[in-house]
Amino acid sequence: KTLDECQMVRNERKSDSLSATRKGRVASHFYLRHETIQLFNDKLHAEMTQADLLSVVCQSSEFANVKVREEEQEELKFLEGACRVDLKGDIAPKKVNLLFQSALSDVHIKTFSLISDRNYVLQNIGRILRALFDIV
Repeated sequence: KTLDECQMVRNERKSDSLSATRKGRVASHFYLRHETIQLFNDKLHAEMTQADLLSVVCQSSEFANVKVREEEQEELKFLEGACRVDLKGDIAPKKVNLLFQSALSDVHIKTFSLISDRNYVLQNIGRILRALFDIV
């Protein structure tokens, strides 16, 4: 039922059969959670700016375990100054956005937890962006 609501499968009640949709196949191929596909269904539209699109990607459920720690606050404020695309969203997705943009800008990070989180973000965001490209 959940996958049907996320437009990942079609449940034919009359014939009692399931068939994968394009979104479902893309999610399966790129290992995306159904919450991320639902987020894309809800938030993506044709007139999005770069900042809007990046904000949606950074809200993906794959980044749910990225938390903001007290010792990172000062360096995160510094990273905000290095960002070229406007930051939008809540604190945790904003951190994901900051880490992604800092990697693109080749900004050096000193805090070990931020280095670890940035590596995690970079390992996952490419896969999510490729999936998004296939969906749209």
